[in-house]
Parts: sequence; C-alpha cells; structure tokens
Amino acid sequence: PQYVNCPPADEVVKVLEGQTGQHLYFDIETDYEEQNLQCFSFTFDGKVVYNVPVLDFRYKPAYSSLPYIMRALAVAVKRNTLVAHNGACFDYIVLGYKYKIPVYSVYDTMVGMHRCFPTIEKSLGHCTSYWTWQPFHKDEDSRGYQTPEQMKQRMAYCGKDVFTMFLIKREIDKYAKTVIGLEHSIATAMVGIT
Repeated sequence: PQYVNCPPADEVVKVLEGQTGQHLYFDIETDYEEQNLQCFSFTFDGKVVYNVPVLDFRYKPAYSSLPYIMRALAVAVKRNTLVAHNGACFDYIVLGYKYKIPVYSVYDTMVGMHRCFPTIEKSLGHCTSYWTWQPFHKDEDSRGYQTPEQMKQRMAYCGKDVFTMFLIKREIDKYAKTVIGLEHSIATAMVGIT
C-alpha cells in the first residue's frame, strides 16, 4: 500500500467524513500509563493507509486542528463498520471511555479468527503469518515516544498493523464462505461486541 505519514489535516477530515457504509480498518497506539492516543492509522480500501499522529513526540497536539480530526473520526466510526484487531478488548474501549467516541457497527479480526479456529493463537502477528505472505513486523514498534524518529517508527508500525488487518479480514471472509454456518457465526459474534 501507499503509506501516508502525517497527512494534511484537511485531507484526513475529507477522507474520514467522505465514506459511508464501508469498512474502516483502524488501529491505535497509546501509552500504557493513561491510554493517551499517540497516533492512529486507517484505510478504507487497503491501497492508501493514513498514519495520523494525535500527539507529537513532545506530547503536544500534532495538529492545530486536532479537534476537527477527532470529530471526523467520530463521524467515520458512526457511518462505517469499524474493523480492528482485538478491538473488543482495547481499541473500542479506549475510543469510548477515553475519547467519548462510541462504536456502532464493528468487526474484530481476533474474534473472527476465534470463530474460524477456536484453539489456535489469535494475535495479529500469528494471524498475519497464517493468512498472508506479509513479513513479520510486530518487533518494529518503537520502545518509546520521545523523539521524531520514535514517533515516525510508531506510526509506521501502526500502519502495517492496519494493512495486515485488511488482508486478514479479506481472507477470513473468503474462508468463512467455505464452512457452512461460519459467516453467520462470525456476524453473530460481531453484534455481541457492541
């Protein structure tokens, strides 16, 4: 895919608010202490992945128009199906609890993987190796967020999570068509998340 790091704020707003009824593939990176959103990445089509900083490496707002970006994110979450890996236990909770962005229609690739194969590992790294030919990237996250290089590294990592998740969902959907009742089972699980 084409990765767009630190896209212009007006472009982020336009892309997020311009889609309805699509799958919004989404991932966040936060600090561990307070779940402050450092960056998020998203794509609708798997061709262009936007890596959007929320806080810069000094923990200042990355954009002067950050409220408009967060509003556009809330609009996109409401109008589309939000796809995340382990979203039910992390991303959706952080969005709702910390940022007051409720989720509506969701798809969690970890839950989808569990419905396909209940007894095997469901981490994003394992799902990536199981469903795709993408190289392993789960060791590429920065260990801090205190320099421009670490900030860039974290955004790149987040973007790769989104792209591999896009590929994983596509493969789970294909596989589910081959097992009687699996599509319905997955859809039922997703309704239970919200």
